[in-house]
Order: sequence, then C-alpha cells, then structure tokens
Amino acid sequence: MPLRTGHTYVIPGKGVVNTKKKTFTGKGAPASGSKKTPEKSYTEVPTVTSSHGKVLSTSGFSSPAAARRAVRRAQAGRQRVRRIEHAVNLSRQKPSYPISKPVGSKAATRPVADYKPPPTAKPKTFQGRKTAGAPTLKALETAAQTGTLKVNRAGFATTPEVRRAAKRLKVARKAVKRTTAFS
Repeated sequence: MPLRTGHTYVIPGKGVVNTKKKTFTGKGAPASGSKKTPEKSYTEVPTVTSSHGKVLSTSGFSSPAAARRAVRRAQAGRQRVRRIEHAVNLSRQKPSYPISKPVGSKAATRPVADYKPPPTAKPKTFQGRKTAGAPTLKALETAAQTGTLKVNRAGFATTPEVRRAAKRLKVARKAVKRTTAFS
C-alpha cells in the first residue's frame, strides 16, 4: 500500500507521485496521468544547516514561511534530543554517599562494597530518584521493603512520613487562603 502525505504518495521501490502537480519522480514508467520529472539533486533539496544549536542557513524551501517551519522543527528535534540526553545523564547520577573513603595517613581507598552510610544519613537520591523532604536512609529502606515508597508527580521518592507532612502543609495553606480571602 502506498504511503500518502498531503498531495503525494510513495510507491515502494518505484517513486513518488504528486497528485496536485501531476508529476512522478522515480524509477520506471510514470503513474497514469502524471509526467515524469527528474529527481532533485542534493543542492535543490530543502535543507536546514545548523551548528552547536544555532541555525546557520536554510536553502531550497518554497517560501520563507516553509523555511521558518523547518527551522522550528529542527530546533524542536534538538530540544527533544537534549531532554533525552539529560534523562540518561540523570540515571547515571553519582551516588549520594562517598564512593571511597581515605584510610590511615595514605590515600588508600576502600571499595564501595565496604562502605555503608549510617542509617541516620539523609541521602539526596535513593534508587536513582531525588528524595522529597529529609527522610533518613533507614526510613527510605524501610519504605522500599514494605512497598510504601512512592514517587510523587514531580518525580521525587517519598516516604509515608513525608507525604503526611506535605498533606498537613497543604491543609494549612488552604486555611490561610480562606482566612485572608474573608478579611
């Protein structure tokens, strides 16, 4: 089945038919009712040239508006790639505890497996996610074991204690808004 977009459709292995201009570009005989046209060279194909996030030039577009649309699409594509790269880099975050610790007078280090942070430590990240509030490592581990560790809308790992505190704050804020609205 041919791929259709607007006024054109692609015949796989053959070429492209433009029904508005009644032209055919590709191999073999043209489709019925269309005239065969030569393929565009690489200099005639619409292109957007960019370097280091800045658009340098556009060429081969039918109108300035089409060129602007293509520039916006190119920028949106680069932003999407940056977001994906950022998400990948977040997953490769450093652990919230030191990887190695100096021992003695020399700069000898212990491997990661030997170091266990104290249970009262307040990690910035837990299981690859930032932590909301200031839960201790023990509270996070307990919540993970019991299945009560959840991720909020902002993507932060939360414990039941943190969620209860946030709920109390939310109620208090609403009460303040109500009292200020009536005064």
